Amino acid sequence: MNNPTSSYIPLLSKEGEFKGVVKLNDTIKSMYMKHIDEKILELYAMNSEQVQSIRIEIEEHLKVCAGCSTLYEELKEYYSEVEPLLTENFDEKALIVSSKMNLPEFTKKHSILTYIENLSPLPVVKFIRYHPVATFISFSGLVIAILLLLIPYTSTKKVNPDYARAKDEYLIAYSIEGEQLWKKHIGVGYDTQNLEALYANTDNYLTAYDVNNDGKKEIITIFGYVKNINKENQLICYNPDGTEKWKYEFHSQIKYGEETFTDNYKIASFIVGDFDKDGKSEIIAATQHTPYYPSAILCLDAESGKLLSEYWHAGHISSNISQKDFNNDGVDEIFCFGQNNGLNLAPLLILDPRNINGYSPSSKELIPENITKGTEVYYILFPRSDVNILEGSKRSYCTELEFTSDGYLRVAVSEKYDQIKNYCLYYFFDRDMNCVKVGEDDKFTALHQKLEAEGKLTKKLNKQYYEDLRKNVLYWNGVKFVKELTVNRNYL
Repeated sequence: MNNPTSSYIPLLSKEGEFKGVVKLNDTIKSMYMKHIDEKILELYAMNSEQVQSIRIEIEEHLKVCAGCSTLYEELKEYYSEVEPLLTENFDEKALIVSSKMNLPEFTKKHSILTYIENLSPLPVVKFIRYHPVATFISFSGLVIAILLLLIPYTSTKKVNPDYARAKDEYLIAYSIEGEQLWKKHIGVGYDTQNLEALYANTDNYLTAYDVNNDGKKEIITIFGYVKNINKENQLICYNPDGTEKWKYEFHSQIKYGEETFTDNYKIASFIVGDFDKDGKSEIIAATQHTPYYPSAILCLDAESGKLLSEYWHAGHISSNISQKDFNNDGVDEIFCFGQNNGLNLAPLLILDPRNINGYSPSSKELIPENITKGTEVYYILFPRSDVNILEGSKRSYCTELEFTSDGYLRVAVSEKYDQIKNYCLYYFFDRDMNCVKVGEDDKFTALHQKLEAEGKLTKKLNKQYYEDLRKNVLYWNGVKFVKELTVNRNYL
């Protein structure tokens, strides 16, 4: 700057980057060259090569400008203290000061927290003074980064199934909006249409349920009627993300009398819930031996899949098991039905989910070894009609259970005539399990009247006929069957 007519000023881009110098005449210099631009002075204090070509001009200016000289001394003092830290903590690019204020790149060994920790108070204050915008951006980013580390990571991907379907050989989990979350191949035959042909309620085969009360539903399924996949005896619980939470396999070598049954069982249905309202959920599952009997009712811990207890039945148990607090005692009773191969009469079983143990009443030949007497609340047998006795059929069986809108439990008892014609009688129970009335379907009425006309039956279908059936309903008292309403003493 010895020649005032040949002064230079730095040329900057819109982003504040140094592009070179511009030679000014006295008029332009008087308008623009009052002080050296702070960014250029900062590069000079850092000994940057970017201003090497105008170092002489800057030095001359500092000799005559007190303001720029003071600022330079402060910048020089700041960078003399911060340079060792930059060398230790950052890579060789260090700080490139511009209007954008690029943050330094960090090594794996050190973090910005280490850098700030090592700075003395004076340079920090100066840096904040000269770079308020950069400081705000840097520390805002730091605060956000720390908050992100403290806040638990939550994926934006939905992993909470609301329901599941068996479709085209796959188990598919869906969100409440109907979005597919995940799918898992099961095998041929695993399809809702096939299941609906077997079950009135496919929730007895596949359901979404929160087994551990964490706000997310697991998927529980069985495979009892899916052939050739070797899972008929399995019950599997999948986590909300589709991974396997637990798997239970049913095995048994039970012996009834002189007959030992092979380990060939399928889990035919299940229900899940907090049946006894204790805050923990259980799974009640019905198993069936292939091809005939016996059957077992299992109680498992829903969270772990651990077997808690089991109840054995000398005959077939229907897959349509139900739950309901029918007597309003705060506990959902478990309702099962089917046929009893030892007694040859249709049974209704009512179990307390807190006490599912033992074996069912049956003939002496069908008492299992090493198992105690059953703890059913009620075990009820239904009489055979005169049509069934006339036909000589071996046994009757329960086929349906319904809780009616007017507060009754309706049980359908099916019989056969000529091994082809099926008909039903209906038994109605109040909430105390008193049998209060008996009805029939149209097929039974038509068949009975036909056999009356042929002289094969002497009883007439009238009020007394149905009253006689009602009075012959039998209740197990723990020792024998009686015609009076009673609770099993082994349950008590």
